[in-house]
Amino acid sequence: MIKQPNVILGNDELLVTMGRKGDILGLFYPRRDHAQHVEESVACIHTGEKLLWTNDNDWHCIQNYIEDTNIVSTKLYHDSGIRISILDLVHPDVPVLIRRFKVQSQQKSQGNSSTIQISM
Repeated sequence: MIKQPNVILGNDELLVTMGRKGDILGLFYPRRDHAQHVEESVACIHTGEKLLWTNDNDWHCIQNYIEDTNIVSTKLYHDSGIRISILDLVHPDVPVLIRRFKVQSQQKSQGNSSTIQISM
């Protein structure tokens, strides 16, 4: 299956292609025209009962570049009340992909909603 990237991030050494839900479709290093090192990378959430893969049709998404930057913002919304916010960027001088995930649940667990932040 051929997957078309929705956004592209990179510098002189690293090129990353991503789908509209923040899934990594390709990662090319040590040059942009080198063989790709990632075939596919998709996030998922374990709810305690089941896995919610972010590439499923149950997720609604909004994705855009933050104005005047090379940072991509991806927001995912699930009907269960789970929201995921992903910020992605490639450092301008170093071949590093930086990802920040913020996961929020509107489901009440013991009277509280919860938020988790993960940076990679």
